Amino acid sequence: MLPRYSLGLMIVLFASALVSVSPLHSQDKKKKVEPVLTKSDVLKADDPRDTQWKSSPARSYTVTLEKGKRYLIELKSASFDAYLRVHDADGKRIAFNDDAGPETLDARIIVPIEKAGDYKIVVTSRDGKAGKFSLSVIEAGKQPTQTGSPYRVKGKPPEIKLEKGKATHSDELNEKDPTHTRRSYKVYAVKLDAGKTYRIDLKAKDASQLDCYLVVETAEGDTLATNDDVATKEKDIQPPDSRIVLTVKDAGTYRIIATSLLPNQAGRFTLEIAPTEPAKKGEESKKNKK
Repeated sequence: MLPRYSLGLMIVLFASALVSVSPLHSQDKKKKVEPVLTKSDVLKADDPRDTQWKSSPARSYTVTLEKGKRYLIELKSASFDAYLRVHDADGKRIAFNDDAGPETLDARIIVPIEKAGDYKIVVTSRDGKAGKFSLSVIEAGKQPTQTGSPYRVKGKPPEIKLEKGKATHSDELNEKDPTHTRRSYKVYAVKLDAGKTYRIDLKAKDASQLDCYLVVETAEGDTLATNDDVATKEKDIQPPDSRIVLTVKDAGTYRIIATSLLPNQAGRFTLEIAPTEPAKKGEESKKNKK
């Protein structure tokens, strides 16, 4: 039998051990990601005019972003149709968004940063109106998310399966499809191989009804390429059809969006995917705006 003082000493030592390890648990907890920017402000009617939407007021904010990270940028307003743009240090537009989804007029962008530095975020309105808004910038992390894409669907998009790297899919844009800025769209998933180059064509059956617009995104919703009118002399594809020549860096599932350049268009189309050589100068996919 142990003496009383020995038993008491053991209790004290055990309690001290418990106290000493408790800070380790708090250190193991993930650190809260602090926003890069949170701003509540007012877009005023007499603010400088936007360079893109000439009748709309605009405000800009500068943020410092880190290389290799993805950032979620959100613009919310109950007063106007939010429109969001991001420019790099050279003034080049690297991302933009009108509606975060078919059900909202707020804007949302997830942008991957390839070069550290100062970036300009432009806040403006698509409808020329002014009013209160909130703007936030926060690191998006590495978790897959589709919130960066304005082309959203319920559940998983239908998959187009390639055979020997090729596939042909015919479909139709109509009033039952989801819309982005009054443009109907369809989203497809396709698995592409690393190191290969693919030619992706979007062809309208009747060009008088449908001016094609083609988008390729990562599975997370980051835009890789867009195209309005194909730049080629081939007879089987002519403007206003669309073409993207994409060299794939990482194998995986990608999103292909078939939509229209102009609002309120509908019609049948054919989507063709085939292996090809890397794009030559003058044939690269151009980042066109709607």
